[in-house]
Amino acid sequence: MTVLSMALVPLSADDELLSNAGFELFEAGTFTDWHIPLGMAAAETTDKVEGAQALKTVEVTLTKAYVQQAVSTLGTDLQAGDTCEVRIRYKVLTAQPGGDICLDCYWEHSRDGELKHDSVTLRTQPFTANVWSEKTVRTTVPEGASRFNFRVGITKKSVVLLDDCSFRRVANATTEPRLTVTPTALNSVSAAINTTANMTPLTIRQANLTTPVTLEITGANRDCFSLSTNSITAAEAQVVVSYHPTTVGTHKATLIIESSNHPELSQTISLTGKSYDPAQPPTLSIAPASIAPFTAAVNADSSITVQLTSTNCIDYVYAKVEHLQGAAFTINNSMFTQNTTVPVRITFHPTAAGTYSSRITFSSDKADDVAITVTGTATGTAGTADYDSTFVWTMDNPRTLLVEPFSTTDHNHTIALDGWQNVVLQGQRPWWGFADKDAQDNIIDHYAKATAYVWQQTEDDPWEMWLVTPPLDYLNAASQLFTFRVMGNFMFEGHSTVLEVYYIDTIPDKGLYKQKLDIDIPADKDQNGEWYEFHLDLAGQNIADVFFMAFRFAGNSGNANSTTYYIDDVSWGRTDIPTLNADSASVIMTATKSTAITSTPITVTTKNLTEPIKLTIGGANAGRFELSTNTLPTSGGQFTVAFESDTEGVHEAYIKLASRGAADKYIALSVLVKATTGLNAIDNDRTYVWAENATLHIHADEPHNIVVHDAAGRCIWQQHTSTATLPAAAGIYFVAIDNRIVKIVVP
Repeated sequence: MTVLSMALVPLSADDELLSNAGFELFEAGTFTDWHIPLGMAAAETTDKVEGAQALKTVEVTLTKAYVQQAVSTLGTDLQAGDTCEVRIRYKVLTAQPGGDICLDCYWEHSRDGELKHDSVTLRTQPFTANVWSEKTVRTTVPEGASRFNFRVGITKKSVVLLDDCSFRRVANATTEPRLTVTPTALNSVSAAINTTANMTPLTIRQANLTTPVTLEITGANRDCFSLSTNSITAAEAQVVVSYHPTTVGTHKATLIIESSNHPELSQTISLTGKSYDPAQPPTLSIAPASIAPFTAAVNADSSITVQLTSTNCIDYVYAKVEHLQGAAFTINNSMFTQNTTVPVRITFHPTAAGTYSSRITFSSDKADDVAITVTGTATGTAGTADYDSTFVWTMDNPRTLLVEPFSTTDHNHTIALDGWQNVVLQGQRPWWGFADKDAQDNIIDHYAKATAYVWQQTEDDPWEMWLVTPPLDYLNAASQLFTFRVMGNFMFEGHSTVLEVYYIDTIPDKGLYKQKLDIDIPADKDQNGEWYEFHLDLAGQNIADVFFMAFRFAGNSGNANSTTYYIDDVSWGRTDIPTLNADSASVIMTATKSTAITSTPITVTTKNLTEPIKLTIGGANAGRFELSTNTLPTSGGQFTVAFESDTEGVHEAYIKLASRGAADKYIALSVLVKATTGLNAIDNDRTYVWAENATLHIHADEPHNIVVHDAAGRCIWQQHTSTATLPAAAGIYFVAIDNRIVKIVVP
């Protein structure tokens, strides 16, 4: 069985990038921070290299099993070009013909998946040794890598010892310019007018730059923000952004961080501040201020509506329910629009006879909280739960083909489908069906739905519910493609609710094995209401002959946890899957301030689509871009993207292409806006570079050492000359003139 994904281990300031590299932490049958198939790992305390213990594998029953750990490069100064060393120390106790242990490591890109960089080095043939030995290889960090997957493969029936593994940086790129900023985003701050609030300090690291790092704040409200410094020459420095509003309201600006000779490293950070006037403070009120006691039968509802009024508020009004006696009260929302009067519906829904009491509290930034207490009495007898609380695993009649659109499920009722398991491990709610309706109340689609939102409940008890497919036949399926689509709703910044996808099989005499897949399930508030298609190709992986796939929803219950997930169109074994592809993975352009530019046409091709293609722009600078069309027919077609901005710096966004049933495609957008394009009067020596008519032009008054690289870093031309005219395909180029570098885009 191949483990399909790994937990992420963030880098620290230490040289060693692996966590628990010496296998010193072992409990409950597994080693901390390592992913090892169930039942395969044991602690060896006698025969070891260092520390108190080593890892000992029991006899491997799979074709090949993996000891592995993933190391994230995000949020660190590990950069493309750095050299890293991979090392294992091993000893084979039970050997097999052909070798017992191998390295099977690889670099990964967050969007493009596995990278083939250094694959010959990182993926070795099996080797063996009956005494403690060491295997060491080196690799460089490839451009765009988001993680390194440290994997050691163990051959079937082999028994090995592992100890003192290592993955560490041994050398930095000595000449590659670098500029990193952490954190990459800043949360908004609030302050009274004419006072100052500081944002989280930024740490800026640089190396091999030929000009200082400069910082500039631009945008309509730039006067509300200031910097502790506008220029940095040190290798590492901290910068504080301060917010000092003089008027009430929300203020926004953009921070541009760049080095003039290295425009490709430019970064932008959005700034947001919210201000209020202490002389007219935010206020909240509820009418009526008190509510008569509720009465209801068990499992019945009793409701009332009150009016929430807010004035002078600088943010939303938030509500929470605190249960003083029992949990039976909920409200219709946990967040309300500010500076208006809105209805709040309070519902009493008891599940057992007795008396109940809850406190409902409303709050908004800088406003005094307002609370009301509600009480209720329930009569009658509680019913029985309509969901399972334990799994029942059967491998009988595995499906070679599964197509589940959830069209037979009932709205907000427990999903009960042939062969599926709907199991609640924590909490009181299973996966429900959901009927999507149009404005005329006609049902237009059905989905599976999971949410832990409980109206008027302030407690945040952990809930966990699983929806598991019927057994799936890996050997006899017409394809090994597992597909589904996901939509999140009511997601908010900082929410803790998760939707996870698992691969599950049962191993004889080993019990149940489940592995979470590394999938970017939508989780940001900007992704609310958008469907995301996922296609998982399991072909070629060592999957069990019969296996399961599962969706796990986990989060805290209550009215402060509104996040809801929907899944639809789950399938296995299909051969008619729709596909769409674009001939460009990215659009990179340069522009001048306040001048519109348009990309070259992007061509989209399709297969088996049943619905039109929807094109949307997302990302931090989405408002600066405009598509020539928002839809394409099922047959595909062409579109362009236009851009205009009056703000200097790098503007990034992305285009999402989506059609129901097809895996989503993304095209990265990046535009560098400068006061002028091209290279004019470098160091006042009248040297010019410009692009025109698919040609790159270079002109100087005297000869220079000139080198031209493409976007991938390949040298495509070099010469000692004063003038050059080079045919150039559309794309981005870097021209070095006596080591002074300029970025040029050929449209």
